[in-house]
Amino acid sequence: MTENLMLYKLIVLYMLRNSAAPLTNGAISEFVLEHEYTDYITLQQSIAELVESDLVRVEESMNGHFYHITEQGQETLKFFKDRISDAIIADITEYFGDNSLSIINDASILTEYYKTTGAGYDVNCKIREKNKIIFDLTVNVDDKAEAESVCRNFKENSQAVYEYVMRNLLK
Repeated sequence: MTENLMLYKLIVLYMLRNSAAPLTNGAISEFVLEHEYTDYITLQQSIAELVESDLVRVEESMNGHFYHITEQGQETLKFFKDRISDAIIADITEYFGDNSLSIINDASILTEYYKTTGAGYDVNCKIREKNKIIFDLTVNVDDKAEAESVCRNFKENSQAVYEYVMRNLLK
């Protein structure tokens, strides 16, 4: 079991190192469970242990939990990468090829809202590019339905909003 748990952790580290963007728990789980490498509980245990040992850092937001490999995780992967079979590496490469756009979008367009101390809700919309926030906008709306609408519409129209704002600010 210990050898298997190590393999699951190495798969997660390899995925995080080779992804174009931070990965959600859902993306990691989808890959591992789809290929039947292990069950959900064991995978979650593996991820939790990676976080606990500082090989993986988790970023929490309303959009989910985003996982990043740490420098320690990179070093660990260097030492043990040969324990991941070529077949698993090929599966990971294929998964990223098939899902890279959705992975990048999930990690790049961030929205959240929260009730203000006064009236209404603040809605925060961000665009992240390679772990750096390149656009950050907060607006206040009257109610929760409007806040949810702003989040949904920003996710669908973030590129147009970004281009509009930048074009008008850089005139």
